[in-house]
Amino acid sequence: MADEARAYVELEGLVSALDFIEGVAGIIDSLQLSQVKQDERVSKKLRLEFHNNFANIRHSVTPLLDNWLVKSREANPELIPLHATYLPPTLLAYAALLNNAGLYISRDHFLESMDLASVIATSPELTNVFLGPDAPGASASEEEEEEGKGRNAMADLVQGVAGDAVALLFSTGPDKSRMRGGRRAREGGWKGDIWGVGQ
Repeated sequence: MADEARAYVELEGLVSALDFIEGVAGIIDSLQLSQVKQDERVSKKLRLEFHNNFANIRHSVTPLLDNWLVKSREANPELIPLHATYLPPTLLAYAALLNNAGLYISRDHFLESMDLASVIATSPELTNVFLGPDAPGASASEEEEEEGKGRNAMADLVQGVAGDAVALLFSTGPDKSRMRGGRRAREGGWKGDIWGVGQ
């Protein structure tokens, strides 16, 4: 009974995270459209809405990073496919939201994206599920892999973090004195000097 209850709570948490992510994705679409139309009033309203919703997203995703479904799938092996199928795409969607939050809310969210990648890289459970078919002993052709799964899940994560790193450094423009990222970046010792080589 306890195993079933835990699995129910964990699956409910996944659904909640997906709902929040989908809702904010709609806000981002509207925000991008408002910028194309150069409607600053609507754009400002949507940025505020994006910001206000982000705490809910962060709260809903946090349990997914903490051994989500690990004990439950040990008690019920039928949950194993759910773990492998839904966790990488959901966390990649969250990483994409962090990227957009870095663009529209605060550059500090670029740092959160890097923190997310660090959590995944240092957790054997998360690393294995992101590696998927590329894990030792597994085999799958690139043609058989889908976006957000297997090798592509890890590749997508790395590519996204690399893009966030560049965006963090250059989001304030060409002025070298401002190419230092946000407050969290400076406090963490983040420097953009390497990008100024030869200038």
